[in-house]
Amino acid sequence: MRVLIIDDEELIGRCLGRVALSRGHITKIEKEGLAGLKTWKKFQPHLIFLDILMPELDGPSVLKQVGKKNNEKVVMMSAHRAFSDAMSIPGVDLFVTKPFKDIELVFTQAEQLFFPSEQVERGL
Repeated sequence: MRVLIIDDEELIGRCLGRVALSRGHITKIEKEGLAGLKTWKKFQPHLIFLDILMPELDGPSVLKQVGKKNNEKVVMMSAHRAFSDAMSIPGVDLFVTKPFKDIELVFTQAEQLFFPSEQVERGL
């Protein structure tokens, strides 16, 4: 699977990237919205981790400009609890609050967007 991580917090990008690579995914990381938008269009990812607040272009604006074209899944992320209604943004499949307590679990939940029946089997 192709995974794109767009987040201005370098540590989050690196950690999510390491988890993705350890699970055999092809991964790209961008640190700001405009670069993320360009990479999204070229890379055509299956799974996107997208921060809400970023320099140059925020996450919702990136998502709006790209639009969901295929079966890609978008995980919106924010450290700001005020954005907990991010699921109401068109195209968002999952919202997670940063900081993560368990990054492996966050990634598993994102992968399960593609295979929802596995949630029951793993008890999530």
